[in-house]
Order: sequence, then C-alpha cells, then structure tokens
Amino acid sequence: MNDDHDLETLLRRYQPVGPPPALRTRIVDSAVDRRRAWPWAVAAAALLAATVGLHMGTSRLGRQVHFPERVDERIAALVELEQSFGEGEEARELAARVMRERDLIGVLEAARLPVGASGGPR
Repeated sequence: MNDDHDLETLLRRYQPVGPPPALRTRIVDSAVDRRRAWPWAVAAAALLAATVGLHMGTSRLGRQVHFPERVDERIAALVELEQSFGEGEEARELAARVMRERDLIGVLEAARLPVGASGGPR
C-alpha cells in the first residue's frame, strides 16, 4: 500500500508539458487566413454577374425571336422553292440554303427591334 502512495506522489510531481504558445497561434492563424479568401469572393461575384447578364440577354432574345411557320407550311415552301430552281440535288440544296438565309434574316431583324423600359418590344 505504501508503494501505491509513493507512486501517486511521484506521478503528481511530473505534469505533461503542453504545446508551446507559438504553436497555438500558428494553428489558429493558418485556419483563418483571410488573405486568400478574397480572390474566391471576386471570382464568385464575377461568375454571378456573368450568369445574370447571360440569362437576361438570352431571355430578351427569346422573346424577340419569332419561330418559323408550322412544319407543313415550311415543307410546302421548301418544295415550291425547289421546283422553281429545277429538279435534282442541286435545286434541293439551293432551296434549303435560301430557307436558312430567310430564317437568319428574320432573326436579325427581330434583334434590331427597339426594347422598351420593361424589357419587351415597344
């Protein structure tokens, strides 16, 4: 029993040493390094601005684009153009090119329409 008491007394004399104070400040400072956070915030803000701008631009164009007439009418117009150019593969390709150019001109003209304050055509 005396040995147990001597052992406890001996162990109480020795206490474990904690980490040095400089280690604590190094750990805390590295966990809250604010110098490297601002580039990420700037990149996130730029990405958000680009996304909102792109969304606004495409939604405005989407309202201005007039889709071509129904498919049946489009096929009839294509066949009529093809017959006016003659018969064969070249006439078919030329008629398809004319239709694509006509659609492109329509889209470009729709994009030139003035836009009112609410974002829609005047």
